[in-house]
Amino acid sequence: MKLIRSAIEKMEAYVPGFQPKEGEKFIKLNTNENPYPPSPRVLEAIRRGIGASLRLYPNPLADSLRDKIASLFKVPREWVIAGNGADEILNMAVRVTVGKNDKMLVTDPTYILYEVLANFQEAKVIKCPLNQNFDLPNQFPVEGAKMILMTNPNSPTGCPFDKKKLEAICRKAKGMVLIDEAYADFADENCMDFVKKFKNVIITRTLSKSFSLCGLRIGFAISNPEIIEAMMKVKDSYNMNRLSQLAGVAALQDLDWMRQGVRRIKRDREFLTQKLIKLEFKVLPSQANFIFVRHSQISALEIYKCLYEKRILVRHFNRPRLREYLRISIGVHQEMVKLVKVLEGILKGRDEK
Repeated sequence: MKLIRSAIEKMEAYVPGFQPKEGEKFIKLNTNENPYPPSPRVLEAIRRGIGASLRLYPNPLADSLRDKIASLFKVPREWVIAGNGADEILNMAVRVTVGKNDKMLVTDPTYILYEVLANFQEAKVIKCPLNQNFDLPNQFPVEGAKMILMTNPNSPTGCPFDKKKLEAICRKAKGMVLIDEAYADFADENCMDFVKKFKNVIITRTLSKSFSLCGLRIGFAISNPEIIEAMMKVKDSYNMNRLSQLAGVAALQDLDWMRQGVRRIKRDREFLTQKLIKLEFKVLPSQANFIFVRHSQISALEIYKCLYEKRILVRHFNRPRLREYLRISIGVHQEMVKLVKVLEGILKGRDEK
């Protein structure tokens, strides 16, 4: 008797970006982490939370955090679920929606984890290719899809999708539509208003990116209560630890701190974009905390390796349509200046060969 399900044996696991060992010195621009620290309120909340209460289980529904999210987005608490990072929220949504042989529609390219989650359920992944500009095609085939998953702004490109096109997809779709807004705070607009317009829409967010809390794994979703109730049934009993719940509330109480960091990242996103264009890189129009670039003369893999030798980490995806691009997270300004200088040296050295 086989101990492991065949579907699990056959699938490819999700591979996160390279994480240096502790003590290794890199400029780390490969996993879209925020280069600025979280709000001091977060650190104070964690300090207050460290004590004898850690022997107790946390609130199983993260009610204080849900209340704060509900207040912020002007919905009842029953419209909100919180989780151990947005990835857990995505997993819950997929588990309650698709089963074996159900069709899950995703864009191509998109966040690689979606396909992994579909494989858990033995669902059929249908990929809708984005156009040559990595935008949604005019014809988006929603028929027969039990679930549609999209990231907006998209990952790994950083490009935003047209909101009117997204709204048309939600209106036409008969199945569930999940819009993953991990990078929404860096964008000009979002689709949070869709949850009140459409009963089949889930909007997910994370506190990892704009709130600088990757290490605490805090995500949430907003949708109609029927969907949230179903997701509650499949979540782990105590899926969010006590300190993460406290930190999440504190972070959402200090939106000014978050917005200040976002403004700095957007300024350096524009700085880096213009510098790379002068170096003859093609830079896709990003509304995330990273940019997606390619060079006309040097392969992305060669640049990746040269940067690695200079102790600078960026992300390279060895996949169709992506392998000629690099994804570069926006760091502090000094890191962006250093990156540009190193790239200038790489290009100059190649020209002199």
